[in-house]
Amino acid sequence: MKNLIKSLLLLSVLFFLNACYNDNVQKLYPQRSLSNCDTINVNYTATIQPIFSRSCALSGCHTGYYSAGGWSFDSYQLSVAVAKSGRLIGSLKHDDGFRPMPLSNTVLSFCEIVKIQSWINAGMPQ
Repeated sequence: MKNLIKSLLLLSVLFFLNACYNDNVQKLYPQRSLSNCDTINVNYTATIQPIFSRSCALSGCHTGYYSAGGWSFDSYQLSVAVAKSGRLIGSLKHDDGFRPMPLSNTVLSFCEIVKIQSWINAGMPQ
């Protein structure tokens, strides 16, 4: 009977440890996500603003006068200020030491993050 209890306890522990396993496929295999990712001629109006509008500049988040964290994506100028802060990419990638964004814990696609990084690296063209 003791062996049965020990076996069940061991199986329970293994089950719970396995349930905690959660790797992000996009972080592990980024090359899989870039095959259809166009990062040439990335600009704010055509590429970045739609990503921010869909994922960041939502009601109660990073829009309006009282935007979360004081960061707003309502305009090109405000988006550039957030990008220049140096915190944008780390938050979007959910890197250690950064507050993960979006708060829903849904990481933007690897392609979207690469496009934002390309935009920043290109000098944040409008």
